[in-house]
Amino acid sequence: DAAKFAHLEKQFLMKIAEGTHNRLLITMYRIVGEVRCQPHWLATRIQSLSPQRINDSRQRLRSLFEALENRDIEGAMEFMNLIIASNQQDLLYQPWARECIGFRQFSLRAGPTSIPSCACDG
Repeated sequence: DAAKFAHLEKQFLMKIAEGTHNRLLITMYRIVGEVRCQPHWLATRIQSLSPQRINDSRQRLRSLFEALENRDIEGAMEFMNLIIASNQQDLLYQPWARECIGFRQFSLRAGPTSIPSCACDG
C-alpha cells in the first residue's frame, strides 16, 4: 500500500535524523516532512509509488539500515545520498511538471538523464 509505505518511510528517516542529535538535520527533515504532508504533494507522491518504486525504495532503506547497523559510515552516507536525491526529485520534478514542462534532469555524476515516467503513465 503506497500511503502506508510513504508514512513508514517518513517515520524511519525521521528516526535516523533524530539519532544524529544534529539540530540542523532534524529541523531539515521536519520541514521536508511538513512539505511531504501537503495534500497536493502527498497525493502526487502516493500516485508515483508504483510497486517497483516501493521495492526500490525499500531496498535502499534496508541497505541504509544495514550500513548503520554495521557502523559502515561510507555505505550509510552513500545510501542516504541516494534517498535524499530521490526525495529531491520527488519534490522538484512531480509528474504534472514533467507533462507541462518537458525538461531534463541533470545528474552531477552521469550527465543528462531523462526523468523516469510516473506510475500513472503505464
